[in-house]
Amino acid sequence: SQHLLDYEAVPYEAAKALRALASLAYSEPVEVAKGSCIEQLLRILRLHRDSLEILALRCLCHICFSAEAVRFLPIQVLPALLETEKEEGSKLAFEAMARILVAEATERPRLSPELFRAQFQLSLSDKRANSFKEMLFQSLQGELVPATFLAEQFLASAPLSMRKDPSEEVTAAGWLWMLAELLDTKGNKELSEALVCQSLVKGITTATTALMDVHTTSLSVQCQGIAALAALARKRSGPMAIAEVSGVRRVEKALSTLGDDASLSCSSISFLVSVLDWPLPTQKLCELDFARIVFLIKDSMQRHLDAVPLQVVALSSLARLLEVLACKADVMAGGAEGLVKTVMARHKEQEQVWTWG
Repeated sequence: SQHLLDYEAVPYEAAKALRALASLAYSEPVEVAKGSCIEQLLRILRLHRDSLEILALRCLCHICFSAEAVRFLPIQVLPALLETEKEEGSKLAFEAMARILVAEATERPRLSPELFRAQFQLSLSDKRANSFKEMLFQSLQGELVPATFLAEQFLASAPLSMRKDPSEEVTAAGWLWMLAELLDTKGNKELSEALVCQSLVKGITTATTALMDVHTTSLSVQCQGIAALAALARKRSGPMAIAEVSGVRRVEKALSTLGDDASLSCSSISFLVSVLDWPLPTQKLCELDFARIVFLIKDSMQRHLDAVPLQVVALSSLARLLEVLACKADVMAGGAEGLVKTVMARHKEQEQVWTWG
């Protein structure tokens, strides 16, 4: 620790100290975690990440193999692990993260929810977000961590802040994106089902709608929120949980507020019309005004005349509404027949537009 402090500005000398520390962390992880050298190690990592990252992460990785040592690690370790970008460093960092989750799975978690929160602060385009997701799946495949534990930590990490600054938007969008990803059974069916079990599904849907309520004008949050609700709706317990927290109304509001975005409009319309496939008691609980939905669909068609995917979704949705609800008067109102003909004429070579038109 003293050598790291005295020679922190000299990479060569700091490297020698880190090698010695890595060896000590392997044999005496608890003593290293308790000592003052962790703080200095993190400082060295900030100063010389390019040259000393692997050595520093190896030290942390050795410490995390001890469940007892993990109890003494400061929370500042988490962003240090997530900031690595090099392939070899990432492997060590994600191994350390997995070991933190394993260590806390059998006792009261301290770092685990904070680890999730730190990861949500990454941009959605950051490849590390996908790497973190894969690390979660791998820890489950090896039966190192119970799926229910990860689901509980994910819910505990929901960024329910009332602030509307850009950093909070990034974190909210990150949580919602991860929710949709984890609900996809292609990743891990056990974790997907754990997120919608009886004890968690209400909390998950409440957190989703709460984030959409806080960031009503954020396109990224609303898009990710709609995707998350759509993923929840595909689960057996999802529709009722969504209905109980008025989730469908949030999607309708997003379409009304941010309808200038074609992608959001497309996903919103798909979700709203999918409610027709839900059980009737659940549909009634939603209290959805389908005449209003028809109006919003036609409005989206007019706003995005050149967006072929949206026109296909909108026309097929109108056809579905006509079939199920026989709402011909609502669809015809406001010159809809002329609108459909205009869309068909504009996209003569698009077979699906003509089929649904």
